[in-house]
Amino acid sequence: MSNGDESTVYHDPEASQRDHEDTPQESPSESADETESDSSKKTVNGSNKTIKFARTPGEASQGHIIDFRTPEGNKFYKEATKPLDSLHDLSATNLRDFIGLLEHHAEVYDWTTINEFEDPEDNERILSLFTDYGLLTLRYIQKFAKGYEGKTNRATQDSQMMADCIIRSLTVQARQTVTLYKQEYTINQVQSGPCMLKVIIRESHIDTHATTRIIRDKLQTLDTYIVSIDSDIVKFNEHVKDLMQQLAARGETTYDLLSYIFKAYEQVNDKVFVTYIERFKDKFDEGEYIGTNYLMQVAQNKYKLLKEEGKWNAPSSEEEELVALRAEVQNLKISKANKVKSEGPPKGRQGKGKEKKKYGVPKKPRKPSWMYIPPKPNESHTKTVGDKEWHWCPKHECWVRHLPNKCEGKGYVPNKRKNRNEGQQTRQTEEHQPEQEPPNKKVKMAEALLAYLQE
Repeated sequence: MSNGDESTVYHDPEASQRDHEDTPQESPSESADETESDSSKKTVNGSNKTIKFARTPGEASQGHIIDFRTPEGNKFYKEATKPLDSLHDLSATNLRDFIGLLEHHAEVYDWTTINEFEDPEDNERILSLFTDYGLLTLRYIQKFAKGYEGKTNRATQDSQMMADCIIRSLTVQARQTVTLYKQEYTINQVQSGPCMLKVIIRESHIDTHATTRIIRDKLQTLDTYIVSIDSDIVKFNEHVKDLMQQLAARGETTYDLLSYIFKAYEQVNDKVFVTYIERFKDKFDEGEYIGTNYLMQVAQNKYKLLKEEGKWNAPSSEEEELVALRAEVQNLKISKANKVKSEGPPKGRQGKGKEKKKYGVPKKPRKPSWMYIPPKPNESHTKTVGDKEWHWCPKHECWVRHLPNKCEGKGYVPNKRKNRNEGQQTRQTEEHQPEQEPPNKKVKMAEALLAYLQE
């Protein structure tokens, strides 16, 4: 194997010769768009050139050391290390999207090999860092990376390109956090892409033995979560899939997910949606198989349909009648108030007690309380308040300006004080009585509307 300073892409000459010998020779009768062969011929400057078929740029140079000094090698590096479509901020909610984008990028540039590991507990099983990260420890990944990092091979090139792509796909704050653990993803004095990914996964959420229990607790409380997001079915389904992926990454699963989802959908604040889901629950209770993915898909379709039709969380017919009834009563109140204001008080009712207040006539101010306190037996029936002289009038039962012997009885109401005291006692008695249960809102509104219409 040659060193990394070669000016051409490294490959095994004997392997190249074998590839050339195994390349089928195309006859004139063979179809030009043949897809069964891994190789094809192309005429370049009058000569035939063998081109090996590949699905991605990485697959085309699989196993070959890349010479980054050449235009092709330099271009390959720039494309491979471009940041992903969205930057990761080390939040648990964005982790699934970040890993999905990176996994696709790794497939395009053939980084799959350095991210696959033998299962420590089952040598015949292969684990992927992208999907089984919960079963792989950082120490195990570091041990595997020591076998190729810092050496002259394609694996260390892929690892470095992966690390460069990851670091460019982080937010500033996330990058500052990850670089604090640089020694954990530095192997043989070079940066390891797989080790860096494992550190990012660890920092994006709690990655301990308690994580599985926490995920299960979140699944059991899906009914609370759906209320907290205002019954957003799309967001809810994504949350469920994210939790299940985290559980699967740790080699775990749950057999009660369908029950948790049914329970959560029952808390949705749309009656039409709840009734729709109850049909599937009845089928399940009767023995019909209902898959979780299928249930979430039909629920999401129903949610989107109701949203598009403007019927999501729409009021029922009874609620609509009640709203219309309230509006009609309110309009009648406003109409009657405007009518009274424009016509004024009826004839013969001006200035009488409550009519003054009802029709906007200013009410005479109430007398101060001291004017109704009689003098004691040994006290004078005349006193000065401010700069005015007042006299106690037995007939009016209050302090007045006129002399008692000259009282003409103006404004005198027999037993006025007695009636006022009795009224106060009656009100106090009513206040201490237990409150009656208010009538039904709809009945109350209907009675009010009927009363206005009768007037």
